[in-house]
Amino acid sequence: MLGRTNSEKCVVRLADNRIRVDGDHEVFLGYKVGHPVEGNGIFTEWSVKDDIFSLENDQFGMFPVFYRKGQDSLSVATSLSDLIDPDDLNELDDPAIAVFLRMGSFLGDSTPFKKIKSLPPGAKLQFSKEGFSLEKRRISTPEKSALSFSRAQEVYCDLFQAAVEKFDVASLKVGLPLSGGRDSRHILFAMISAGMEPHSCMTLRHQAPKNDEDVEIARKICDFAQINHEIIHQPLSFLHSEIEKNQRTNFCSLEHSWILPLSQYLQDNEYDAIFDGIAGGMLSDGSFLTRVKLELYRKGRFRALAEEVLGDEGYLPKMLEGRAYQRFERALALDLVARELEVHADAPNPVSQFYFWNRTRRHISMSTWSVLSQKCQVFAPYLDQDVYTFLSSLPGEFFFDKRFHGEAIQNYYPRYAHLPYEAEDGPPQKKSRVVSWYQLFDFLCYFVRMRQDDSLCNPLFVYPRIAKGFISSDYYNRSKTMYKIPVYLNELLRLAKAETW
Repeated sequence: MLGRTNSEKCVVRLADNRIRVDGDHEVFLGYKVGHPVEGNGIFTEWSVKDDIFSLENDQFGMFPVFYRKGQDSLSVATSLSDLIDPDDLNELDDPAIAVFLRMGSFLGDSTPFKKIKSLPPGAKLQFSKEGFSLEKRRISTPEKSALSFSRAQEVYCDLFQAAVEKFDVASLKVGLPLSGGRDSRHILFAMISAGMEPHSCMTLRHQAPKNDEDVEIARKICDFAQINHEIIHQPLSFLHSEIEKNQRTNFCSLEHSWILPLSQYLQDNEYDAIFDGIAGGMLSDGSFLTRVKLELYRKGRFRALAEEVLGDEGYLPKMLEGRAYQRFERALALDLVARELEVHADAPNPVSQFYFWNRTRRHISMSTWSVLSQKCQVFAPYLDQDVYTFLSSLPGEFFFDKRFHGEAIQNYYPRYAHLPYEAEDGPPQKKSRVVSWYQLFDFLCYFVRMRQDDSLCNPLFVYPRIAKGFISSDYYNRSKTMYKIPVYLNELLRLAKAETW
């Protein structure tokens, strides 16, 4: 079952003891696979019947949908910007932003704005003349698996192969974004094994300084598998990509500007659907898992673990204007992170569960369903119920050495075992001085236009580093990501409009 993929908004108001709807009365976004009642898939659906607005979503709450509740109204939208009220203060959520600036994602259902929330997992929302109600649930954490390491790899691959085969794509033009890593490769091999070869694989060149080995590795895989391979290039302006990314990701991500060209490519070439590897690394490769984090979890030292999750302050104290740094202070972030960490304490792999429900659901999903699914469906086999439940039952110790997923693929699909992976420590990519100067001039003009009395960032941090970048393009390429936060905060204030100091 496939739904729409474009932006949707619905405003429901109570007037004269009746429901008045501005927008579509019935909407289905995303997809369902398997048994329709069980709702295995990533989706949000709403309808108006018998003077009641009802909304439900998938068990993970992965499809980004936001809501704003008024005294006698409810607004729901896939774009956070559509919920900004020009007649309201649109007050920022300081603790939520304090976490975001350090972790790169929002926790739970928070957004940059106090009055706008993300739809929670497994939500059942209603609005009627009786008022507003919201039920939510997370699927329960399974018992710890007793399987051996090698047997768990076999079961995982069986379940994943079955998950891919649940998708009926025979009549669709389907693509697969392919990197040099494990997640997309696993999808490709499962598709080939099922006779579901994609129309083509596509690989994005990265923004400097990230190395570009992905392209060469993906080309080797496609050549061997005899699959068409397309290479997609990045635009010249890094600044414009950042500004567009902030809008497209609903101001819920500091990353993902690099993936914008893929979204345009899919639209231009009229793809019906793609398969995406979201959650693969988190569930089967132990992303962000360390022995230190797991030990702190086992000991129940959530405050210390929150410190570990947030890391050091980096450039933040110098980057933010003094009042802004106090406003988004570290203590606010620590309190929120510590409380959220405790929620997942009983899981077999609590570290990965914390990051899954907060980073994968609230940050990575923006790339998948707010950027890539503008005009095509995005299928996520790692979020199959059976795959998720099984991988979540495995102990964290299985993933310390990062062998689990790679070995599982190699043993299950031995024909492709010789194909290399991207080296994590590959050489940084360099751009010409002319490109660096162009991008720096872009940033310089942008920050000069900013009203300094409204800025949350310290101009004495920005301008000397721009000057140093003009002198050394290597310095700029190494440090260009530092401009993400100043641009994000400036665009956020611009969106808020009425937010004042």
